[in-house]
Amino acid sequence: MDPEVVEKAFLDLAAEPRIARLSSLLVKNYRGGYRVLNLLSKSEEPMTPSQLAVLCEVSTARMTVILNSLQLKGYLKKHRKRSDRRSLVVSLSSKGREVLMENQATLRSCIENFIAELSEKELQTALGICRKITREGNKGE
Repeated sequence: MDPEVVEKAFLDLAAEPRIARLSSLLVKNYRGGYRVLNLLSKSEEPMTPSQLAVLCEVSTARMTVILNSLQLKGYLKKHRKRSDRRSLVVSLSSKGREVLMENQATLRSCIENFIAELSEKELQTALGICRKITREGNKGE
């Protein structure tokens, strides 16, 4: 297949408003604080910045920037560990939990609107293509 045809198809896809909005939300969620808030919401215990950096696959310096930003917005709380006062841990604030739930609802709604026009077979095909061109599909290689 002609690479120019493929390029045009991808450009058209990226320009489609619903795809652009979904992409923007996903990038924001993946790279921004949403991922940290999501991890904290699922954790029974406060987490260290180092744990979060590993789980988010970012440097500890980048995680410090993310955590400081989230703290300034009131989305998380920083604490000293009781067992080791030198160690810092973070937990989700009630405001952070509220913002996370709102963000999840927006993302879910956007995805539901996108897939509403697809049949089950089309959705499975689209998911298969997405997996094949992302790391998830390349894990066995």
